[in-house]
Amino acid sequence: MSYTQANLDSIEAAILKPGTGTLVVEVSVAVQRLRYEATDVEKLQALKYAVQADLGTAPPLRTYAKQGGRCS
Repeated sequence: MSYTQANLDSIEAAILKPGTGTLVVEVSVAVQRLRYEATDVEKLQALKYAVQADLGTAPPLRTYAKQGGRCS
């Protein structure tokens, strides 16, 4: 699916809306209209990352190495 910067902007705005008391957020992406509850922020953030990846603007993923050893 091909996304636009306008799609990304509407998703980012929708992520901020639940904090303003909005219970339902609607986002238009490509030819689809997506509807999310205010509690679906994680889904909106996942969609945001997918759109950023499609546009080539996604931040690089970070990996962390777990240090072994004992705590005393």
